Amino acid sequence: MWFLSFIPDWILHWAIHGLVILGLILTFIGSIVRFIPVIQPYALVGRQLGIVLLVIGVFFEGGYATEMSYRARIAEMQAKIKEAEVKSAKANEKLAAEVSKNKELIKEKVNKNAKDIEAKREAINAECKLSDDAWVLYNRAVEPKVSRSSSSANGARSGSKASK
Repeated sequence: MWFLSFIPDWILHWAIHGLVILGLILTFIGSIVRFIPVIQPYALVGRQLGIVLLVIGVFFEGGYATEMSYRARIAEMQAKIKEAEVKSAKANEKLAAEVSKNKELIKEKVNKNAKDIEAKREAINAECKLSDDAWVLYNRAVEPKVSRSSSSANGARSGSKASK
């Protein structure tokens, strides 16, 4: 019934209802006219034509009703899609803000770790031995994720020697 989409709805609606009504009228008149002897030969033709038009009209009524229910469903789905697009845009804005905030946190942590390494340079360079504090700070500085705070380093020496 896809070809119904090319005809304006109001014309299609009236044409289908008119076809059903014409079929009903011809069937009824064909049944009554068979008692009139002058037009009796045409009564059978009128009744058969009325039945055919009635069947075709009912068929098109079903097709039209199905088409309209599909159009209503499509309109409903398009409304849901628009609503989902609005929600998606809001969620994307929120996500962009979160990502920006996380990038700032990462930059702050990297700067803090660099400052901690610079502040503890004397302890790191003393006797060419690396303390646990230095290893923790170095590992935090090279990790790709957000590091923990530097306050958890205990400052005890590991006894490891730096390479020459």
